[in-house]
Amino acid sequence: GERAGTAVVARDHEGKFLSGSFSTYTGHTDPYVCEALGCRDALLLAKEKGWERIQLVTACKNVADDWNARRDRSSCGPVFLEMASYLSSFQGFEVRHCGREANKTAHLLAKHCLSTRVLNVTYDVIPDFLSAAVHLDYVRSMNE
Repeated sequence: GERAGTAVVARDHEGKFLSGSFSTYTGHTDPYVCEALGCRDALLLAKEKGWERIQLVTACKNVADDWNARRDRSSCGPVFLEMASYLSSFQGFEVRHCGREANKTAHLLAKHCLSTRVLNVTYDVIPDFLSAAVHLDYVRSMNE
C-alpha cells in the first residue's frame, strides 16, 4: 500500500537538538492528515520525555490554523481529539506554522523513514545522515 512518513525533531529553547523520531504510516497519504499525525507524534515524544513546555512548529499552515482556531476538519477530528487529551501533561503548549525550509532536519528525517522498512525510530543522539542538517537548522535558528 501507499506509505507516508512523519518526522519529529525536538530542540531546546536555544535550538539545540534533543531528540528526533520518525514514523511510517501505511494507507495514509493525505498531507494534511500526515502533518496532523506528525504533530500528535511530537506530543507523544514530549510526553514520553517529560518535557513540560512545548512549542510545536508545523510546516502545514492549515494544521496550525485549524488547531489554534479549534476548527475540526473531519479528516483530522480524531487526531486533534487525541492531541487535546495529552495537554494536561504540559504546563505550556502552542502550535505555530513555519515553512518547510526552516526545518531541513525534519524534512530529511521524513524522507529517510520512507527509505527504510522500520516503522518508527527515536534518536537521542544525532545520526550521521542528519548531522549537517541539524547544524544548518541550528545556525539558522541563531540568526532569527
